[in-house]
Amino acid sequence: MLIRCPKCRYRFDEPVAEGITEVHSVCPLCGTPFVVAVGQPAAEAQQHVEDTPSAPAAEQNTDTPTDYEKTLADIHTKTIPNIRRRERSGLGCIIAIALFIILMLYLCSGSAERAQSSGDIDPTDFLLSSQHPTDTVPRWIEGSWIGISQGDTTTLSIYGYNIALTRSGTIHSGTHRIVGDKMTFHFQPDTELVCRLQPEKEQIILMLAEGKVKMIKTDHFHEQQQQKALAEAEHQARISSRRSAITKTTYTTPTQKKVKKKKTRRRRYNKYHRRR
Repeated sequence: MLIRCPKCRYRFDEPVAEGITEVHSVCPLCGTPFVVAVGQPAAEAQQHVEDTPSAPAAEQNTDTPTDYEKTLADIHTKTIPNIRRRERSGLGCIIAIALFIILMLYLCSGSAERAQSSGDIDPTDFLLSSQHPTDTVPRWIEGSWIGISQGDTTTLSIYGYNIALTRSGTIHSGTHRIVGDKMTFHFQPDTELVCRLQPEKEQIILMLAEGKVKMIKTDHFHEQQQQKALAEAEHQARISSRRSAITKTTYTTPTQKKVKKKKTRRRRYNKYHRRR
């Protein structure tokens, strides 16, 4: 039976057996006891609650519970099941954390072994995964780069995060990402190229399929070419001067040539007998 408290207007369901004409109930929200007849309108319940003392007043007058309160207490006690709460322990959490740590260590060790067994993979690549990419591009990286390998010239242009790589007459454009000393070029469609940075030497090492290509700044490359050209010119001049110094003296007459030959033979003869 749906009953509404005449004081706080709270509606709740109260079980009513067959043949009962009056229901003695207590509001579970405000604690006001009241009597409701089966089929009684709300006005009569409101008038009856004014004559019935409230629960706090009854508690102030006497401390002994009435038969009505005992009956309600028994009903509520029987209807509420006894739920035993399971005590939680931290043993399960500790076991789960330990299993997770063991699994992560196993995965990391397997990755390191596969990296060491493969010749194309550097074991330091797995250490770079814990590092974060740089937010700004180092100043020494930006600019034009050039490298020569096996007679093939490779040029690279870096401006901000945009790059342009020219190799064998083909231009590849894309972006780059720096993590530690590792620089990854991203080209379209879904092509990557890995290189190493050497800030102390201001060089970029490209990891190509044909091998490694050392890239240097274009300005430095031209300076090196000029220095090589000057060194080669100095070397050629030094060789020419030595050749001119050891050039044999030309003789104008046959007599002078014969005298020179005799002196040379006598010198060789004396040197030979001196050794013996």
